[in-house]
Amino acid sequence: MTAENSRITLKVTDKFKGNDVTGYYEMDFHGNDPANLNVTSNSSTMRLRQFWVDVRHNKWEFLGGQAWSWLTPNRVGTSAMPADVFYSQNVDANYQLD
Repeated sequence: MTAENSRITLKVTDKFKGNDVTGYYEMDFHGNDPANLNVTSNSSTMRLRQFWVDVRHNKWEFLGGQAWSWLTPNRVGTSAMPADVFYSQNVDANYQLD
């Protein structure tokens, strides 16, 4: 087991002037491998997976930032939340089938 599949997330929701606002940040440790990879115990660096803000007003919605594509099949129509995307949460990324 390594820290590579550890994910840190932050989700903030609020109403602002009649708009529903959602902010989302997600990172893991699948970043680049440093030169001293075999020397230290946890050498994998941080990687930003998603960072976006979504603003909804009536039938209009605006999403800006780095998010999963809305063209990706998901569980509830169109959504940028990773829980809605068909993606497995495996312990080891090597077990993931493509």
